[in-house]
Amino acid sequence: MAEVTPGKMGFEVALNDNKTPVLAAATGDTEWFIGVQASNTNSTVTLTEGAAGTIVGTIVGGPAGIVGESITLTRDEGTGKWACTTTVEQKFVGPVETCDGV
Repeated sequence: MAEVTPGKMGFEVALNDNKTPVLAAATGDTEWFIGVQASNTNSTVTLTEGAAGTIVGTIVGGPAGIVGESITLTRDEGTGKWACTTTVEQKFVGPVETCDGV
């Protein structure tokens, strides 16, 4: 969660400023770096741009039971609210209100 959650704020800034959210340094006036890198020792991150965008973190570092699992943050285009779902067992994620696991 800590690897992808900070990207929500950067994503919102990009949308509010009519820019494209990106996972690397912005290369022009139409892009905005959301503050989350595409890869690190714990995860790889992808995003889908647009008002109903997603930020997906796939776990590459950690216990065997969670490596390869993913956490997906999805933005509702109509309300702007973010929802979290994951393929990780709920006991590793915390309350369902935080993120809905399996």
